[in-house]
Amino acid sequence: MSKKPEKLSFFSAIPPLMTKNLDKEGIRSIVDSYDIFYIDLWGVVHNGIALHKNAIEALEQISKANKDYVLLTNAPRPTKTVKSFLKKMGMDNKIREKVYSSGEAALNYLNKNYKNKKFYHIGPPRDFDLFLDFKKNKVENFLDSSYLLCTGLFENKSEDLNYYKDLFKNQTKKTMICTNPDLIVDRGNRRELCAGSVALVFEKMGGEVVYFGKPFPEVYNQSINNKNKKVLSIGDNLNTDIKGANLLNFDSLLVSNGIHKTEIKKEGIDIVSKKYEAIVNFIQTELKWWDMKEYKSFNILKKHKGSIILIGNFDGVHLGHQKLFKSANNYKKKYKLKIGVVTFEPMPKMYFNNNIKNFRISNINQKKNILKSLGVDFIVTKKFDSRFSKVKSDFFIKEFLFKKLKAKYIFVSNNFRFGNNREGDVNKLINNEVNYNYKIIKPRPLILNNKVISSTYIRTLLENGDLKKANSLLNRKWTIEGTVQKGRQEGKKIGFPTCNIDIKDYVVAKPGVYAVIVKLKKSKKSQKAIANLGYRPTFNQKKILLEVHIFNFSGNLYNKHLSVEFKNFIREEKKFKNVNQLKLQIKNDLKTAKKS
Repeated sequence: MSKKPEKLSFFSAIPPLMTKNLDKEGIRSIVDSYDIFYIDLWGVVHNGIALHKNAIEALEQISKANKDYVLLTNAPRPTKTVKSFLKKMGMDNKIREKVYSSGEAALNYLNKNYKNKKFYHIGPPRDFDLFLDFKKNKVENFLDSSYLLCTGLFENKSEDLNYYKDLFKNQTKKTMICTNPDLIVDRGNRRELCAGSVALVFEKMGGEVVYFGKPFPEVYNQSINNKNKKVLSIGDNLNTDIKGANLLNFDSLLVSNGIHKTEIKKEGIDIVSKKYEAIVNFIQTELKWWDMKEYKSFNILKKHKGSIILIGNFDGVHLGHQKLFKSANNYKKKYKLKIGVVTFEPMPKMYFNNNIKNFRISNINQKKNILKSLGVDFIVTKKFDSRFSKVKSDFFIKEFLFKKLKAKYIFVSNNFRFGNNREGDVNKLINNEVNYNYKIIKPRPLILNNKVISSTYIRTLLENGDLKKANSLLNRKWTIEGTVQKGRQEGKKIGFPTCNIDIKDYVVAKPGVYAVIVKLKKSKKSQKAIANLGYRPTFNQKKILLEVHIFNFSGNLYNKHLSVEFKNFIREEKKFKNVNQLKLQIKNDLKTAKKS
C-alpha cells in the first residue's frame, strides 16, 4: 500500500528574508538559476475567463530557454478535462501538454488504495467525471461509506459551512480524501469556497484528511521528476503555492495581483508573508518575462548606457538577424552588459524613395516583439526625417554612439552605411574605436545553400510565391497585421464573407490564395482560414487587398485588429469569366486550405 501524503506542519517564526521584486527585471533575470518551474495554472496563467497574455509569453520563453515547467492546478478533474477547457480558452497545444491536476494525483492514489471501498461524494455532480470507474462504490447515505471523497461543495450548499458541521457531527472517524486543498478560488469577478474549506471543517472536528494538490507533495512528485533539481514554484496563493514550495525546499515566486492582492497592497509583502507563515523569495505583480524599454531618442537611462548596441533595420528579424542576436547574447553573458537596438522609422530606403510603397516584411510592432523575445533590453526607434538624414557621420559617432549611448560593443553588418549621403561606413567606425572607447563587432553573414540570408532575399521569395522557404528563413510564419475594414461585401454576396484588411506598406507577396491562421489581437486563440491577397480582377479592382474567410465563424469583426499567418500558398490569382466560375473555384480552394 502506498504511503499517504504527509500532513503539513509549518514553522511559526519565519527567518528574516528579503523578498526580491522582479517587476523591473522580469522572470528572465532568474530563469537560468533553475531547472524546473512549477507554475500555478488558475490565478497565474488564467482567471477562469481568459488567458493572461504576459504569462503565456513567459511560458514560451521558459521553453526557449530549454527549461522544464509544469502547470499545476488544484482541480478535482482529470488532466485531460482541464486540457479540454484550456483548448476552448485558446491555449496552444504545446503549453496544454504541461498541465497536471490534483484530481489526477488523487485518482492515482485511490486506484492503489481505495479501489473497492464504498465512499460518499461531497461536491457538485460535475466533478464526478474523474471517478466514473468508482461509480459502483458510490453510496447515497453518508453512514454507509468507508471514506469520504471531497471535490468541492454541494451546489445547494455552496457558501454554508455550517451545513457541513452538522453533517460531520459524530462522524469524523472516516478518512476524507480531498482533491483540492484550496480554501477559495478567484473567478475573475467573484470568489467561491473550495473543497479545502470543507476539509478544514472536517479536520478541525477531529477528522483525518488526505489532501491532494498544492501545497502537498504528491502532486509535485507525480507530475515530473524533480530529484536533485533546482526548482522554482510560482503561484498567487500563499497557503498552497508558496507553502508547497517551502515544504519541499523549493524557491518561491508570489504573483501579487491574485488572491492576496488587497492584503499586500495594504500591508506589504513582509507582513502578509509572515502572517501566513510563508517564505517568499521573489514577488512579481504578474508573471512576466520582462519589459523591453522603448526610446524615441538617444536620451536613454543611465542603466542602459555602456551597453552592447546593434544598429540596423532588422526587417523581418530573420535567421541571419537571429544569429546576430545569439552572438550578442553571448557577449551579454560574458561581460554582464545589456543589449540595445538602434533602428529607424520610417526605414531609410522608404524615406528616400517615395515610389517604394510596399516593402516591409514586418511592421514596427512585430519587429519590437520579436526583438524582445531575442533578449533585447531596450530599443531606440529614431525618427528618420530630413533633419536626421543630414547628420554627418562624425557627429553620429561622437554625439550619439559615444556621448549619449556610451556604447561598449557595436554590432553592424559589413555593408552598414550611415551619415549624410551615406558617407560613413564600417571602416570609419573601426578607425574611431580608440577615440571613443568602443569595439566594433562584424559577424559573418548567414549563408545557406550558397545564399546570403537577407531581408532582400526573403522579400524576393515572398514576391515569387515561395512562402515555404520564406517561412523557414524567418523561423516562423510570415504574418500581416491589420484592422478589419468594411469593403464592397462582394464575398458575402456570393456566400463567402471575408474580413478585408489594408496591407499598408507590407511587401506584396505573390498575388493569390493562401491557407492562413487568424488571431484576434490580445488573444491566443487561433482559427484556420483562407485568404486572397491580390487585386480581385474578376471584380475589376486595382488596389491590393487582403481578404480573409474564417472557417466556421460568424460575428462582426469590423475595426478589430487581426494577425494573419501565411501557412501555405495554394494558387495564383486569376480572373474568372463569371461569378459562378469563381464560386466553384473557391469551393475547391476551401477544401485545399482545410487540409493544410
